[in-house]
Amino acid sequence: MKKIIVFADDNESFRLSLISKLDRYGYDVNGFDNGLEALSFMQRNRFDLLIVDLFMPQMDGFDVITSVRKTISGTVPIIATASASANDFKTQIEELGATCYLTKPILANELIVRVLILIGMICDTNAE
Repeated sequence: MKKIIVFADDNESFRLSLISKLDRYGYDVNGFDNGLEALSFMQRNRFDLLIVDLFMPQMDGFDVITSVRKTISGTVPIIATASASANDFKTQIEELGATCYLTKPILANELIVRVLILIGMICDTNAE
C-alpha cells in the first residue's frame, strides 16, 4: 500500500515541484494551498506524513499542527517548513508536536531524505 503524504504550502511552484519529486518515489501526495483544506482532507482520510508550511492563508501551519495533534493523530510524523530561521520557531514547533523543521529554501534531496527517514521508501526502486 502506498504511503500517503499531505503537503500544505501556498507557494504553488514549490509545492508542485516537490510533489513531482515525491511522486517519483512512489508516494501518493495530496497537495493543498492552505491549511484549512489540508485539515479537512486529513479529517476524512488516512495519511502517513504531513508536510506543512507555517505561514499560509486561511489556517496557518501552527494551527494545522495543533489540530492534527489534538484531534487526528498524536504520532503521525509532521515536517514543518517556513522561510524563517529555525531558531525563531524551534521551541514552539517542538511544543506543538512537529517531528522536524526545515527552513526554506529547501533542497529537494533534503526533503526526500527526511521523508525516507520518517516513513520509508515505498515502491519505486528506480526513483531519481
